[in-house]
Amino acid sequence: MYPISNKKIIKESLFGGPYARSIDLLLVSAYIYPIGAVLGRALRDKLDALTKFLFVPSTEGAKLDRVIQLCKKDVKNNLEEYKNKFGREPTTFDDFAF
Repeated sequence: MYPISNKKIIKESLFGGPYARSIDLLLVSAYIYPIGAVLGRALRDKLDALTKFLFVPSTEGAKLDRVIQLCKKDVKNNLEEYKNKFGREPTTFDDFAF
């Protein structure tokens, strides 16, 4: 089981406002990233369905289209950078993630 399953990461300080420790935020990222990666891979040909998972229904279509365009551009740049550095496409999840 993941270490953050029942853990509250937002803490209250005695005299200040709420805060979160960096390590807790990293644990949340480590938990969410593989889920997002698997969803993205599984729904790579169904971007409309993927955007419904990721955004609230009231988000404007033009904003969604812009976000999708930026994400595609970022992924393409990252893939090209990986290919230039290693001479091949990523073949394992570790290659993909790092």
